[in-house]
Amino acid sequence: MHCHLIPDFYRTSLAAHGITEIAGVPVPAWSPALAVDFMNRYSIETLVVSVSEPGVTYLGSPADRLDMARRLNTYMSRDLVDGSAQRKGRFGGFAVLPLGRTVTAKDVSAAAAEAKRSVRELRLDGVGLFSSYGGTIWAIPSRRQQPALPQPLLRQGLYGERCNSRAGSDS
Repeated sequence: MHCHLIPDFYRTSLAAHGITEIAGVPVPAWSPALAVDFMNRYSIETLVVSVSEPGVTYLGSPADRLDMARRLNTYMSRDLVDGSAQRKGRFGGFAVLPLGRTVTAKDVSAAAAEAKRSVRELRLDGVGLFSSYGGTIWAIPSRRQQPALPQPLLRQGLYGERCNSRAGSDS
C-alpha cells in the first residue's frame, strides 16, 4: 500500500510558503502514530510512503530544495523505515528528489546524488518522481533496477503562488 507523508516540519515549511492546500484539499494531519493506527484498523501490514506534490518544488533555491529533500529522506529512513520497534518493518519509502520548477544539469546531478544516497545509505526502496518538473516531462531510466514511483501532477504551476481554485479548472 502507498500513501503520502506530511511530517510536521514539512507542513510548517509548506504553510510558511502559503501552501495550506494540496489539489484543493487542506493539508491533512499526519504522523507515524496516525499512519500505524490506520494500518492496524484496515489490516495493512506495510505502507510505502512518499512525498506528495508539491514535493520540494515550491522552494526557490536549489540549496533549499536539496536541504528539504535530504531532511525528508532522512526522516523517512530514520523515523519510519528504521524507526521504533513498534514501527519496524511497517514502512518503506520512496525518496523525494531536489528538483524545482526549472531544472538545470546541476539540479539533475544533485537529484542523482540524492537518489544514490537515499537508496544506498538510507536504504529507501526507490525514488518518487513527479510526471513533470517545470513543464518538462521526465523519463529517467534506472540503471540499477531500483523502483521508481511516477506521480502525476494535478496542475502544473500550482505551487509557489497561492491557488484557490480546484485542480483541473481553467480559472
